Amino acid sequence: MRSLFVTSLLIVVFAGAAFAQTTVEWSPELQVKLKAAGAPRVSPDGKRVLYTVSEAVMTADKSEFVTQIWMAIIDEKTPSSTLPRSVQLTFGDKSSGNPKWSPDGNWIAFTSNRKDNKNNI
Repeated sequence: MRSLFVTSLLIVVFAGAAFAQTTVEWSPELQVKLKAAGAPRVSPDGKRVLYTVSEAVMTADKSEFVTQIWMAIIDEKTPSSTLPRSVQLTFGDKSSGNPKWSPDGNWIAFTSNRKDNKNNI
């Protein structure tokens, strides 16, 4: 239930950010600019959540969606001035996905196709 709430919250936040500046009609170009959040994984202690953000990369030689992993603090007791509420963990030209917490919550594992275009841990 908590991950469904977190997913819904992420979708609302990203959708709201996309339309906050101006109101325009929906178009294919606007669809491509919209970032999609998904795959929420709450940490074992319930204080953080991993999630993915997919966005379109369109250049002269590339047209694809690239997914990166983010982490957000969802514990209301953590002061917002001490840590950023959300931080991007993976970067690069290749997608990263399927984030999983270690049982103790100190590490994460994920898959990426950075090498040989095959998904690896």
